Amino acid sequence: MEEPTPHLDLASEQQIIRVDTDRGICCHVAGKVKFDGKGNLYLITGDDTNAGGSDGYVPINESPTQGPGYDAQRSSANTNDLRGKVLRIKVKPNGTYTVPNGNLFPETQDYDSKTRPEIFLMGLRNPFRFDVDASGLVYVGDYSPDSRVPSPTRGPEGTGRWFATKTAGNYGWPYCYSPSLPYIDFDFVTRTSGQPFNCGAPVNNSPRNTGRTVLPAVQQPQFWYTYNALTTCPGGYLSNPPTTCDFKWPVIGTGGVGPHGGPIYKYDAELDSQTKLPEYYNNAVFFGEFTRDKMFVMQTDGKGNLTGVEQFLPGFVFDNLMEMEIGPEGNIYFLEYGDGFFRANPDAQLAMIRYVKGTRAPVAKLAATPRPARPRLPWRSAARAPTTRTRASPSRTPGTSPATARWTPPIRTRRSHTRPTASSTRS
Repeated sequence: MEEPTPHLDLASEQQIIRVDTDRGICCHVAGKVKFDGKGNLYLITGDDTNAGGSDGYVPINESPTQGPGYDAQRSSANTNDLRGKVLRIKVKPNGTYTVPNGNLFPETQDYDSKTRPEIFLMGLRNPFRFDVDASGLVYVGDYSPDSRVPSPTRGPEGTGRWFATKTAGNYGWPYCYSPSLPYIDFDFVTRTSGQPFNCGAPVNNSPRNTGRTVLPAVQQPQFWYTYNALTTCPGGYLSNPPTTCDFKWPVIGTGGVGPHGGPIYKYDAELDSQTKLPEYYNNAVFFGEFTRDKMFVMQTDGKGNLTGVEQFLPGFVFDNLMEMEIGPEGNIYFLEYGDGFFRANPDAQLAMIRYVKGTRAPVAKLAATPRPARPRLPWRSAARAPTTRTRASPSRTPGTSPATARWTPPIRTRRSHTRPTASSTRS
């Protein structure tokens, strides 16, 4: 509410949808909400599964003595569960909702009561950040598991991914990370490996699965990367030793894997803003790499097709990018988490990037050092009036282009004082 003072009216709370979780264990809850141009609400959820206990590969521990939080088959791969998903609903004024056409499991086809009609996308691990445009085109960044190396008995190395889609689908976790990157079945009790999962029709045989057994085919992400400069060839890790391929997008570099899907920019020629991003970035999706302190631009055609990837503001260090949004004036707002986990970091902050066309104006600053008067004494030839020495060395020019500034002070004279003088330093 805006009047008289902006505040939340807690009495107006309505519970729209409930996503059950297993408490008492970390992590992967996601939780961002966005709306498209038709008023459909999109809610993104994580797999609610612990990252430990699976050697950096897939958590599919079906042991009855192990807690459910170590088996992502109960959530992401469960057609009857809302976790590890992108949910799409249409909220009504009274807080209830309907399900728009085009979701993955239409209510009319729920012949076995083992699907949830709210599911738009499934098979996601930790889709921490995403965006959706007015047309309903969804842009998602999804985290990978933690293994730094591929294994012929467990699966590919950790692979972060980003994709854009307007079509409902299954993105494979925890069985595949793309149609050509299957993980390998593993028995956590006997510590033995089975066969690679079938990405064309994954089978969920987990005793914790309450949904369908045979799942939709795994969809292909547009962008993926690993910890290393070389990435595993499709199926190349199934050989021993694994084969590698040249990295498709070397601009991403090496390091950790923390993909944050950011906002899409739509250039508006009629928007009266001197700081809006230029037309060059029209249909670009901003992508934050949390672990590498970098921001990237996914160039798209506005229809979900990736046309290029480039680093945004090379040389600028973003301190663990947490969230990004584009304001109504065309500026980029971003949250930095800071260094250190699960604590209030002193370097965490909300910051803004404004576009400036051409050369940025210099920031003029003066430093002044007063010099007191000096009376005439017998050993001095003359008295000295009080003076002030000024210098412009604190001034700076944003960017790298050199600039010269001149300061002309107003000069006033009085009968009782000598004419003041000023010196300036170029900067």
